[in-house]
Amino acid sequence: MMLIIRDTKENACKWISSYMVKKINEFKPNQNKYYIIGFCLGESTINVLHSLVDAFFRDSISFRYIKLFVLEEYVNLPENHPRSNHYLMWRHLFRHVDIQPANVFIPNGNVKDLITECHDFEENITKSGGLNMVIGEATSDGQLSYNEPASSLGSRTRVKSLAQGKIDEKAKYFDGVENVPRTAISAGIKTIMDAQIVIICATGFDRSMAIYKAMEEGINHMVVLSAFQKHPKTVLVCDKAATIDLKARTIEYFNSLEDLIESKEGH
Repeated sequence: MMLIIRDTKENACKWISSYMVKKINEFKPNQNKYYIIGFCLGESTINVLHSLVDAFFRDSISFRYIKLFVLEEYVNLPENHPRSNHYLMWRHLFRHVDIQPANVFIPNGNVKDLITECHDFEENITKSGGLNMVIGEATSDGQLSYNEPASSLGSRTRVKSLAQGKIDEKAKYFDGVENVPRTAISAGIKTIMDAQIVIICATGFDRSMAIYKAMEEGINHMVVLSAFQKHPKTVLVCDKAATIDLKARTIEYFNSLEDLIESKEGH
């Protein structure tokens, strides 16, 4: 894994959006060649969406030939609920940019046959040619999407039960713990690992121990994030607060590595 450190959450998110714009424009998507993105929503990655909207209004990027897969959604939560990913993606991205509705894929957690819905979601990724890039957000326990600790590292899209800690954490958004959905459709770790590029955002002091375990300890299914040590192109983007548990020499190494890469690329 590559590690990028920025002073603040805002600057970490801006780095991610700038990297996305760069890679998409290098790809030069067109009607015969779409750029395929998987996106996990979180408190930090919503800021990435805001930066992408800014880039769109500056004419730095078009979404016309982008297919976007939102990698999780609650089960039995109406699509117009203010905490559903359908609503949040519309509010923070879709209504502002030129993405085509036919190119948006979000799991439907309100269908009767959830197993078929999960299969179809995976099938649509495959039919699209696979994910060029995934944007995710690490949690305090090293979770990615709704892949809780002890999730299979070979998993595909399926229905996941939310751990009690996650339910308690989400209670503030649902006017009480009793209103938080107990299950969600989530892309699996293998689904995400199959992407060409994986960008994972981690911000805040409460993420620091998970970042330490993912970067400096071995692969462990109790810290799902650690699986990406084996991914050929994963970039972990942190603010300084999220790196306080890393060894000083680890931080120094990755800072020097970033300087070397930037000098070679000329920016």
